[in-house]
Formats: sequence, structure tokens, C-alpha cells
Amino acid sequence: MKKEVDLSKFKFRRPIDVRWGDYDMLRHVNNAVYFSYLENARIHYLQESCKWDWENYKMVIANMSMDFLAPIEMKAKPEALLRCTRIGNKSFNLENVIRDINTGTVYNIAQSVLVAVDGESGKAIHIPEHHASDLRNYDEVD
Repeated sequence: MKKEVDLSKFKFRRPIDVRWGDYDMLRHVNNAVYFSYLENARIHYLQESCKWDWENYKMVIANMSMDFLAPIEMKAKPEALLRCTRIGNKSFNLENVIRDINTGTVYNIAQSVLVAVDGESGKAIHIPEHHASDLRNYDEVD
């Protein structure tokens, strides 16, 4: 099954530095490392899109799924693309893509659900309105 994604919808893009230890014995990036790449990109995305206040508002990933479409091999120049696709009261969804800057090869497409939580109790809380508003404006989410 071929997955397609409209890359023109992604405003946020961040180059990925592939480390030697990211490769496995097949000489491509180990699939588990893709999650770490997206974790790093997500932090930068939230800073750029809404200046998320990590001191006062925490979040957890409630769900993340990933389709692996092609291996990231030694000479690749990958970048992460992220965008918000839905904002609810206590959670929001991100679409995540890793692709090659030079060739355009899409290595993966991932979906994640993030939930705002109280740092003390760990219970879900409403997304602060200023963050929700900034996310809506950044990615033009309805």
C-alpha cells in the first residue's frame, strides 16, 4: 500500500542530524530511532509554533503510529516535517513526516495524539487557550 502526503501543507521543517550510532547492521537508520528524531523535532515545533510553556504545562503522547515507507541510508539528508491537524479541548494531533531534503524521498508518515496534563497529578487538563490559538494560527487548523 502506497501512502501519500501533501508536503506543501507543512510549514515546520527541521533538518535531522543522523549519528553513526543511529545505523544498524543493515547500514540504514534503525526504525526505533525515527521516534527519537520526531521527538526532537516536536520540541522545536512546539517552541516555534506556540512557544509552549514547559514549566507550567506538561504533555504526554497518548498515541503514536508510524508507517515506514523507505529506509534512511548512509548518504541521506533527512528532515522532519510536522503540522497540527486537530485541536481539541485537552488534546491535539500532529502529522509527522521524515523525508530527504535532496531527493524528496518520504521515509515515514506518522500520526500522534498529545494530551496536556497537570504536572502534579498527571491528569488531563484543557490546552491553554493561548497555546491552542497559536497552534491554530501557525498551521491554519480549523
